[in-house]
Amino acid sequence: MWLPLTTEDLQMAFGRIGEVRDVYIPRDYHSQQPKGFAFIEYANPDMAREARDEMDRFKIKGRELEVVFAQERRKTPNEMRGR
Repeated sequence: MWLPLTTEDLQMAFGRIGEVRDVYIPRDYHSQQPKGFAFIEYANPDMAREARDEMDRFKIKGRELEVVFAQERRKTPNEMRGR
């Protein structure tokens, strides 16, 4: 059994690589449950590449993370409601 991850958990884990600008865990609009992924934004692209290499398969609170670059920018809450 795993414990839910918080933005603070991810900030602390990914912050060891470098300056994290933003951590966002999307939630389902209706249930408010986490969707199972998060966005981590770094201050520069080099840190993001290092985080992808260092944090992929990192275990936190019983979960193994898969770290990939986002294919699109983060959607705003209004954009998500329109889906």
